[in-house]
Amino acid sequence: MLALRSRILKEVNGRWTEFYSASLLEEETSLRAPNNFVFPADKLVMTVAQWYQMYSRPEYRDTYIVLPKQSQRKGKTNSKVYAFSVELYINVGQYTARTGDPELLGTGRAGAKRKTSAARISDTNITGESSKRLREATSPQPSRQTLRSLFVGDGDLLTQTPAAITVEEVRFKRTTCVISEGSGTPTLMEESSLLSGFLETRPLDLIAGERGNTKDIFGQLRIGNKPYVAKKLVNIGGGRSEEIPLSKATTVLTADLIRIKRMAYFAGKFKVLAYDQGVDIAEFDVSEAFLIKIYKPSAPPTENGSDGGDEEDPPRPEASEEASGVYLVEPVRLTTTVVKFSGTLGATTRSDLRSLTVTAYAHYVAEQTACRYIFADIQGSNNANAGGKLSLTLFDPMTHTAEGTSGIGDHGPRGLQDFISSHTCNHICMALQLASTEILQNTLDELLLAGNTKAPEEDPETP
Repeated sequence: MLALRSRILKEVNGRWTEFYSASLLEEETSLRAPNNFVFPADKLVMTVAQWYQMYSRPEYRDTYIVLPKQSQRKGKTNSKVYAFSVELYINVGQYTARTGDPELLGTGRAGAKRKTSAARISDTNITGESSKRLREATSPQPSRQTLRSLFVGDGDLLTQTPAAITVEEVRFKRTTCVISEGSGTPTLMEESSLLSGFLETRPLDLIAGERGNTKDIFGQLRIGNKPYVAKKLVNIGGGRSEEIPLSKATTVLTADLIRIKRMAYFAGKFKVLAYDQGVDIAEFDVSEAFLIKIYKPSAPPTENGSDGGDEEDPPRPEASEEASGVYLVEPVRLTTTVVKFSGTLGATTRSDLRSLTVTAYAHYVAEQTACRYIFADIQGSNNANAGGKLSLTLFDPMTHTAEGTSGIGDHGPRGLQDFISSHTCNHICMALQLASTEILQNTLDELLLAGNTKAPEEDPETP
């Protein structure tokens, strides 16, 4: 039964952390029978099958077992399945005392909550482990099971043909980035050979909340059988009508690539630290990314003025390839909906586990770089991780540095100071024993003094 509680708690925590700041611990919960009947503590060490055999006896059945009206599966004459309901009792007061969760503190909700679950046992394998399924309602009857899918139907294909998008074949060279261990130094590698793919000719028409200020997104880039999105720089401060030279676009997008790869580098180290310290954090990863530089053939120069003699004409120069565009490329995600965790300046006030995890992660990076490199404008979207589970994928961060030269949106010392001034440590920061804001401030002061950088002035306005 303890194993049953662990499995139920794991599923409950998946929903619990969408609203509250930390996962529930097993000692903050207990299993109870319907109508809040407490299970004898010495019987919780039994397996589910052993427990069911004992409490399905007539003298216990009415208290501890609730049998469904239809206990036999349709079409399964040799596999009879019985069910009983259990409730997961949550000691909210104990949870709040541990976490100080602002969603529960002072709300009058720090009492006890119960969530109902159903467990099922097959009488053809009574000694084996049964399957368990969460129930949303408090009814003792088994929940009605339905399926969910991301699949979207086509509509009437016989009367309305789906519109085709226009793509063009492109030839390009790919540039990847590797971050060195320890120093965090980026190494850029451009492949020498030209690759080919198909790129959509028009950018996506996104709503304001999903559209970035600096880049247009081309939703279809096919390289082999793999789908990607390609991001083109369209605004570096002078508006979308500004003509951006290819060299400048390459410089800006390369800086963005380095930001993403550094974010992934530090995310890996942050997760290892949390795992080693036994600290519960939200599931997240960082998008893969690389650059592509588009090449198009340039016409060879024409030669005029033949003397009409008998001498053979000299060989014509061959056509060459010249760069014509550059894109930041990322894998396709499940949705274009963006979840913002921080702005270029300022900090989030949300208290769900994902927001607290991202806040602690930004604190971790500030500590690891001794305030030389701080992430800002952190955003992400829901996506499937490598294991197929729903996760958060971060992408397109901005950064602040003392020099103010790490890319667009780098506010220099002002941005560094803003992070330290606005950051409030949460329980993840404390559990990981990250440096206090006082230590961060001392470090920043020393950094600016050593670099003879002017301390940031107070500015009440945030762009």
